[in-house]
Amino acid sequence: MTIFNVRDYGALGDDQHDDTAAFTAAIIAAQAVRGTVTIPSSISRYLVTSLPQVTSSIAFCGEHYGGSIIHLTGTQGLSTFTADPLFINDLSIDANPRATTIYLDAPAGSTNTDSVIKDVHIVNTGYGLAMGSASRFNVDHLVVDGAASASVWVRNINFPDGGDATIQNSIFSGQPTAHLYYASAGDLRFLNNKCNGGSSSIQMALNTGSLAGTGTFQIKGCSLEGATYGILLQSPQRQIFDGVYIEGNEIACSSAGIWVQVNGNWLESLLITDNIFILGASMVGCEIGGTTGGLIDGNIFQGNSQSRGWNIEAGSDCQIGTNKLYGGTL
Repeated sequence: MTIFNVRDYGALGDDQHDDTAAFTAAIIAAQAVRGTVTIPSSISRYLVTSLPQVTSSIAFCGEHYGGSIIHLTGTQGLSTFTADPLFINDLSIDANPRATTIYLDAPAGSTNTDSVIKDVHIVNTGYGLAMGSASRFNVDHLVVDGAASASVWVRNINFPDGGDATIQNSIFSGQPTAHLYYASAGDLRFLNNKCNGGSSSIQMALNTGSLAGTGTFQIKGCSLEGATYGILLQSPQRQIFDGVYIEGNEIACSSAGIWVQVNGNWLESLLITDNIFILGASMVGCEIGGTTGGLIDGNIFQGNSQSRGWNIEAGSDCQIGTNKLYGGTL
């Protein structure tokens, strides 16, 4: 694969000289041959106002994690408008609250497929990673600090099946609306991640662009702390979703650990197993509505006299298995 070094196009990386033109030239040259843009470590940050939209497959690589830093002053970071994959690794981006730092999208009737984002650190952004239409992506060790809107926003407006997508081994902190905002059809696995702060650690809100009745959402091995809601599940347009599986997580939030909102029985399968809930005063571990088939089993609820392990709302079908409650009431 042909390599295009931003230094060869005039980038200085001193956080004073505007390196936008150098980055633009390197990206345009790379996408013409599906090449690799490299960003060497520098004495300071690469000052960039915006980056061009990528329309073919390229790789965008820093020298090592934490060594190559882009200072993004505008609103448009790395973005795609192609079905071809984008590969980003070993890069840090210091953005701003108006920015969408990485955006994956594709033309109507297609989806950006098989993109890989690994060992990337994003600071002070609006959206850390956002998808307009993306499937089968793999995100591994993404760190987002201080997102204003969402650390990761996943939706799929063009494609009937979001594919087998994974976000894993990542860390999200700050006070956004949600660290993971999921509004998509298709399968998504959210594995071994840590979320701290925000209104919700995870918010699922299916929208009119998502096709009904497809996909499963797995949340496993995560630490969800410091938010108002750990996992908030919604379907505002009453779209049916196949299943949500929540397993082996630690959840410590101020209002509800898991809240499935009622808007008709839209969630066909809900499995909540082997989680640990740390319950504060007046907190409910699981507030369940809107399900046609659910099971809460093998969980540990640790609270006080004012907290409750769960509440199953009228009209919801959710069975209670064997759980342990220390303090609080059922």
